Amino acid sequence: MKTRLIFVRHAEAEGNLYRIFHGWTDGSITERGHLQAKLVAERLKDIPIDVIYSSSLKRTLQTAQYIAEVKKLPIIRTDKLKEINGGDWEGKRWDELSKIYPHENDTWENQPHLHQMPNGESMAEFQQRIINEVEKIIKDN
Repeated sequence: MKTRLIFVRHAEAEGNLYRIFHGWTDGSITERGHLQAKLVAERLKDIPIDVIYSSSLKRTLQTAQYIAEVKKLPIIRTDKLKEINGGDWEGKRWDELSKIYPHENDTWENQPHLHQMPNGESMAEFQQRIINEVEKIIKDN
């Protein structure tokens, strides 16, 4: 029997709406985000799902909760699925990043494989953390 994964990105969150970098910043989903989450839960209603994993961030848990309610399943929380740790970028406006961090903004935009968040994670570290956790989820299920 094969394991099938369905990845659902969190619904619109405060950082998306206000154009502020939120990696590990723990913001909520917006009013529009609640509607998006309801719609994705409705779309997944008839698809077999055995387990739900979510990062421990509010925006992902709020999104997952709609799916959990429809599927009548608990949410397994894991910090290892959190967004990239933005370090000094956390809470900064997107339009400020190129001025404050020109080199890092350039790698973010043009060479993400080389990107290092100032006082945060590198893209390689983030990628490896996510891959390791997804492989563990597959193994466990």
